[in-house]
Amino acid sequence: MNAFKSVTYMTGSPGWFGKMLLGSLFASIPFVKMLSDGYQIETIRNICQGRPYPLPDWSNMPNFLRQGFKLRLLVWLMYLPAILVDALAFFLTVYYFFNWFHATLTNADTANITLTQLLLRRALIPVLDILAALCTAVMFFFVPALARRSAEDVSFLSLLNPFPTLGLVLRNFWLYLMGWLTILALVSVFAFIGALIGIVGEAALIGPLIGWFVLCIGRFWGRMVWAYYLGHMTARAGDSPPQLSCRISPPAYASSPCS
Repeated sequence: MNAFKSVTYMTGSPGWFGKMLLGSLFASIPFVKMLSDGYQIETIRNICQGRPYPLPDWSNMPNFLRQGFKLRLLVWLMYLPAILVDALAFFLTVYYFFNWFHATLTNADTANITLTQLLLRRALIPVLDILAALCTAVMFFFVPALARRSAEDVSFLSLLNPFPTLGLVLRNFWLYLMGWLTILALVSVFAFIGALIGIVGEAALIGPLIGWFVLCIGRFWGRMVWAYYLGHMTARAGDSPPQLSCRISPPAYASSPCS
């Protein structure tokens, strides 16, 4: 797998600059970024089919919104356990704070705190915080694989089954890991450039805004890089990965897959 090609393949598609710019704009707006989710899914599908110009047009936004909403709803459901654990930790923190505050005001004897209360106060909340962080990290790690499975047109209930997603990752572990490393490097570069623009242009006020949008471009570019890696993964044991070893020659991009 060519990491350089995964970062640059989108520049070969007709109208790539406008497509990437519009996708970056959508990705920067809450809820509207579901359009960019659907766009990524369609790009994965085009790569799986071996199309020489995988970036789709933005003309089919209702379809992108439908696909993106299904994926985003699934991600929200996956993060629900971590959200509940975070909420419990927050509730206990507030509860213990007000208990301590009340005891301070009333000069209550803090020596009467039981061992159980002490353990809960000192150990439970940090444990809950760590558990929530681990749940979030695991979910975050598997989200790209869900985008690939969404491109296979499986049902929403099938996407809720974690075992096919885990199998997809394990079958393509090194490719999946390479995808993550490429994304981290790419987003780091865009983040550095965005921060630099923001600092240099801070006096002009518009500098931080430009820097933020540069970061949004990096995030959407990262989605397209993920589409490249995910589109080359084998869906089932024994499958051959799809290829993109075609010569780009207009006007074949309109309908012909790679051979």
